[in-house]
Amino acid sequence: MNKRVWQAVHERSEGLCEYPNCKCNFMVQKHHAYGGANRKRMEMVETIFDLCFYHHQDHKTGVHHNLNSENTIMRMAEENLYAIGWTKEDIIRETALDSKGIGQQYVNWCNKH
Repeated sequence: MNKRVWQAVHERSEGLCEYPNCKCNFMVQKHHAYGGANRKRMEMVETIFDLCFYHHQDHKTGVHHNLNSENTIMRMAEENLYAIGWTKEDIIRETALDSKGIGQQYVNWCNKH
C-alpha cells in the first residue's frame, strides 16, 4: 500500500475502527473497499478504511464474511468518492469494467505530490 495513503487513512481514523458506531481499537487493520483486480488502481484514501478485527475478519460480523457489513463499507466508499467529484458512472467504469481511467490518474497524481 502507498505509504501516504496508509498514513492518511490512519490519521483520519485515529487508529480506531471506522465502521459506523464502532470506535474499537482491537487489531485495527486496513480494508480496501474495492479488492481483486482493481485493488491497486482503487488504492485511495476514500476507499480504504481502518476496521477492527470484528468488522474486518470476524466470521459473523466481518466484511469478508457478512454481506450487510460489506455493503455498509461499499456505501461509505461510494459516498467518499461522490464527495471528491466522482459519478456513479466513474465508479462503475473503474471497478466493474476494469478500464484504466481516473483511478489511475488519481494514483499518478498522489505519487507526484
